[in-house]
Amino acid sequence: MTVRQLNALLAAGALIIAQAVRAEAPVGLLEFHDLALARAVAGAPEKELSVVCAEKLHGGGVPTGYAGLWLSFLTTERGRVQIAALTKSSITRPADTIALKPLFNPLPTARVGSAGTLDWAYVYDRNGDGRIDYLVYLQNAHAVLPDPLPPGFPKPEVLPNGQVRGSMELIRAMISNAQLVFSHYADDRFDGRVDAVVVPEFDAERPMFVGGYIAYLRARDGRAEEAWAFRASIGERTRTLTRDPAKGYLLPTPVPGETEPASARIERGTRLLELFNAALARCPAGTATVEQGPR
Repeated sequence: MTVRQLNALLAAGALIIAQAVRAEAPVGLLEFHDLALARAVAGAPEKELSVVCAEKLHGGGVPTGYAGLWLSFLTTERGRVQIAALTKSSITRPADTIALKPLFNPLPTARVGSAGTLDWAYVYDRNGDGRIDYLVYLQNAHAVLPDPLPPGFPKPEVLPNGQVRGSMELIRAMISNAQLVFSHYADDRFDGRVDAVVVPEFDAERPMFVGGYIAYLRARDGRAEEAWAFRASIGERTRTLTRDPAKGYLLPTPVPGETEPASARIERGTRLLELFNAALARCPAGTATVEQGPR
C-alpha cells in the first residue's frame, strides 16, 4: 500500500467516524449545555469574525423593541453561521462590535466601545433541519466564583447603610476570575418554541460574582416542570428550587437579587428564535448553514 493510498484510507475512516459521532451527537439541553458553555467561554479571536448575511429589521412581523435594528449572522469559518447579533447599525468591523472574550475597564466587561453590542448569541441547529434551535445568549462579562472555592476567598465589606465596599484583593479576584457569562435557550422539541433555559445566578455573599446557574425545564412529554441550581456541570445539582404557587418558578435576572417568572424567560427566548429563524430564511441560498455543535 502506498502512502497516498494509506492517507486516503485514513481520511475515509476519519470521515466515517465523524459522521457517526455527528449522528449520535447530543441534542437535548441536559446533554448539550456543558459542551456549548465550554465553547462559549473559550471564545475565538474577534479578528476571525466575518459577516455571512445581515438585514435591517422592519415590517409587521418584527417584535416590539427590535424594529430598526440590524440582525447579522457571523462566522469564524466561511459559510457556517455561529453567531447572531443585534446592533443599531450595520456591522462593518466585527472586532469593533463584539467581544468574544472579557475586556477590562478595569473591571470585567464585554462592551466594545460605543458601537459595541451585548445583544448577541452563539447559535446552533442541533438536529440539522436548517433552523436555529439553541441559543447561548450573552449577559455580559462577570467574575465567576471558582469551583471549588478556595479557603479565605475575599468577600466585600457590607457597610451600615447596606452598600458594599471591595478591597483591592477582591478587585484582583474579580479580574482574574472574569469570563463571558451566558443564558441558554433550548428548543428541545424542535417546534420553534423554547422549553428549557439556563440562567446565571449571582452569589448571595459576593453579589459581584456569578456563583452558579439555574436550569429550568418546562413540563412536557410526561416530564414534570422543574428547576434546580448547579455550579459547573448541569447534571450536578446543588439545590432544587421551590415553585411559587402564584408565579411559578422564579429565575434570576441580570440584576443581582432580582427574579422573574420562568415563563417570561421562555417567551423571550421563543421570540428571539422566531426573529432569528425568520431572518435566517432570507439569507441568500447556500450561504447560511448553521453550526450543529461545538467543535
